[in-house]
Amino acid sequence: ARNHVRQLNRQQIARRVRNLRKRVEHLFAEAKEWHGLRRARGRGLWRVQSQVLMTAITQNLKRITHFLHRHSPVGEVARPSSFLRRCASFFNPALSYHLT
Repeated sequence: ARNHVRQLNRQQIARRVRNLRKRVEHLFAEAKEWHGLRRARGRGLWRVQSQVLMTAITQNLKRITHFLHRHSPVGEVARPSSFLRRCASFFNPALSYHLT
């Protein structure tokens, strides 16, 4: 049985699952260390859900800005209007022409 498990762990799919698990665990660790999810700030299901939702929004905004900064030409992120346009088009392409 031990050798069978070792063989399974050597397969490509097992490596992929480990990498995905590592990515998810990193997000939870960041939420605990940097965004206050170590303990609940309010009492009740609604307050805890809203705290978790705000933390997830914060993490996603950080990831979006990092992605946009990494994949934009030099100096484009310095202009707030182009940055807002790109963020809006990321969520809803119809909003991008409203921002100037």
